[in-house]
Amino acid sequence: MMAQAGVRKFGAMDQVDTDLFMHSFTDDISFKSSFDKFKCFRVIDEEGQVVTPGYDTAISDDLIMKMYDKMVMINEADTVYNAAQRQARISFYMT
Repeated sequence: MMAQAGVRKFGAMDQVDTDLFMHSFTDDISFKSSFDKFKCFRVIDEEGQVVTPGYDTAISDDLIMKMYDKMVMINEADTVYNAAQRQARISFYMT
C-alpha cells in the first residue's frame, strides 16, 4: 500500500479523515459542549477585509500592538528554547 504524500504512518493513525482539513467560517460566535466539528470564528478574511463588524474596533490599537509584540516575543523564545532542547543544552522545554 502506497502512503499518501504528507501523511505519516503510525499504526492505525495512517487513516486520515480529510474532512478535518476542510474549514468553514462564521461571523457568529457560539460555544459548544460537544466534540462535533465547529466553524472557525474570524473577524477578517484572507484579504484583510473586516467580515464581522464591531470586533475591529473593540480593542484599542495600543493594546493590539502590545498583544502582537508579546506573540512575536513568545514565538522567538519558543524557537530559541526548542533549538536548545534539540541540542541537549537544556533537558526539557514545552511550547
